[in-house]
Amino acid sequence: MSIMSWNCRELGNPWAVQALKRAITRENPNLVFLKETKLKVDEMKRVQHEIGMVQGIAVPSVGRSGGLGLLWKSNLKVLVKFINRWYIDALIDSGSEVGIWRLTGFYENPETHKRIDSWEVLTRLGQRLNKPWVCIGDFNEVLSVNEKEGRAEISSRQIMNFRQCLDSNGLRDLGFTGSWFTWAVDRRDYGCIQARLDRAMATTEWSGIFPWGRLYHRANSASDHSWETGIHMGRENTLEHCLEHCRTLLSNWNSQVFGHVGKNIERIQGKLQSLEA
Repeated sequence: MSIMSWNCRELGNPWAVQALKRAITRENPNLVFLKETKLKVDEMKRVQHEIGMVQGIAVPSVGRSGGLGLLWKSNLKVLVKFINRWYIDALIDSGSEVGIWRLTGFYENPETHKRIDSWEVLTRLGQRLNKPWVCIGDFNEVLSVNEKEGRAEISSRQIMNFRQCLDSNGLRDLGFTGSWFTWAVDRRDYGCIQARLDRAMATTEWSGIFPWGRLYHRANSASDHSWETGIHMGRENTLEHCLEHCRTLLSNWNSQVFGHVGKNIERIQGKLQSLEA
């Protein structure tokens, strides 16, 4: 079982659609949460058919701003409970012994002065359903000063408000494997700014039924959120599996991108010998 979350920064771009399709083929997620699609519902339906995930729900963009999507495989039972411009909230029945659990895909308001309102929305969501809960998405906020790098100011009050929201909802940050930052921008006045804005958080109950749940940051160059995030919840994410997965990726890179290293070394050594002769 796995969930992929991606800030796609406009799926009206064919290049972004192809990047999403490649990511889904590579990661094979059971659920996909999309942010900033900038699409209407009918446009999102066309994208779903193109990427091969026709089950889902879309929240339309407002003009060319925002837009969300939650897609899932046909073998899952998904009951969408609440939606609006900033989130999609659903109950998931994966047909296993773990029972029904809750997923919220969340996109925090990018306007700083409105974030306190978003935390209130998240808190109200937390009070609506008593199910094991995981919340994943782009929260446009950091939990500590170490999660941001660059000259941009960090507000201790904003961090405190975010922390209080998580504490009141019983949500714990799942941590991550991969790059420290998930967002980057290069501004003329501030230079390069990087931050960890994308994350996954869960209640103790959810972590109890998915004790192997881990969040991974995967490289993706299709947006300023240069890393897609994903939760893998099965035992397959042991160290041995991760090492084997790494070995496979390196082997494919060697054969498909870099070429056969040994033969290249022999070829270059032969050239060097001929030059020295």
